[in-house]
Amino acid sequence: WGGEDCSLERCKDDFCLNHGKCILEKDRKTCVCDMYYNGDNCDVLIQPKSACENGNFFYNRTSHKLECECLNSWYGSSCNHFSCTTNSVCHNGNCNKNNQCNCRPGFT
Repeated sequence: WGGEDCSLERCKDDFCLNHGKCILEKDRKTCVCDMYYNGDNCDVLIQPKSACENGNFFYNRTSHKLECECLNSWYGSSCNHFSCTTNSVCHNGNCNKNNQCNCRPGFT
C-alpha cells in the first residue's frame, strides 16, 4: 500500500502498458510512458501528424510528441524545405536539392 495515507494499492505489473512505469503519487497512480506512447495507462500509440520527408522521427520527452529531426540542409516541421549551402542566393527562384537555382517563370 502507498499514497499519503497508505490507502492506495501498489501498482500492479499490468497497470501501465507498453513498458510504462507506474509511480505512486500522493493520492493516485500515474504512468510514465515509454517513447511513442501516451494516455493514462500508456495505451495510446502516438502517431506522427505529418511525414518526416528528409529526416528521422524522434520522441521529444519535453513536448511528449514525435518530432522530425532534419538531415543536413533540410528544415521545416516535416523536413520538406531545402536550404542552399552555396554562397550564391537564388533571386526570383528556389534552390533545388542539387544546390542549383530553379528560376520562376519569366526569370533566367
